[in-house]
Amino acid sequence: MRLEHNNCIFGKGLVAGKAYQSGELIFRLSNYSIQDKATHKTIQISKDKHIENLDILANLNHSCRPNTVFDVESLTLIAINNIAYGEEMTFFYPSTEWILERPFACHCGFPECVGFVTGAKFLTSDILQRYFINPHIWELYNMLISCSIS
Repeated sequence: MRLEHNNCIFGKGLVAGKAYQSGELIFRLSNYSIQDKATHKTIQISKDKHIENLDILANLNHSCRPNTVFDVESLTLIAINNIAYGEEMTFFYPSTEWILERPFACHCGFPECVGFVTGAKFLTSDILQRYFINPHIWELYNMLISCSIS
């Protein structure tokens, strides 16, 4: 595994230091700490837990057409497309985040762009179903839907 932290289109990012095949393990997170509060430097791993000390993953940018997924159950970053050497690696932030601590305007430019990235709570089921979404996000989404129906 070789990852590089480089300047990317919108500032800092993570680029592939080698080519990866779709389905290939890119990185396994270890030596992290768990906290109850979200920050812009954490990843949500359950309804109320977040991890910090993300190592090189702290430089992983968002895209509405990501080429990786972060699986919170195995704490792994996995390629979902073939990734070329030097290509920026991205993931869909709402796949782990219910509400982002620092929402932002997305500039990915893809037709499926969600526009303003605020977290999964503010997206429709149709949008979420296009992506790999971690189980805790689906659980929170289902709770939200059941409360609004009642």
